Amino acid sequence: MTEGHSVETFLPLVGTDFTVRGDGLEDVLRLEFADALTRVPPEGFRKPFSLTFLGTRTDYMVANLIEMTHPAMEPFYISLSPIARTPEGAFRYEALYN
Repeated sequence: MTEGHSVETFLPLVGTDFTVRGDGLEDVLRLEFADALTRVPPEGFRKPFSLTFLGTRTDYMVANLIEMTHPAMEPFYISLSPIARTPEGAFRYEALYN
């Protein structure tokens, strides 16, 4: 479940690895950034934030929801979008929380 997640949940985990699985694919993603977004949410909604991860695969993961695990967190599902490629061909991914 991601309802309790906030940018503060992920800030201490920047620079650490998450294991992701989806549609038969698996990768280890390193959390590079956890950034609060400036948009003010309606009352009762969480403050939006984004997460940027660096992967190791050279074929990007395509799945609607990807299971993500980290030793410091309960497993959860997240939607990731590929946003860039490194010179080595690996992918950067972004997750947006609204």
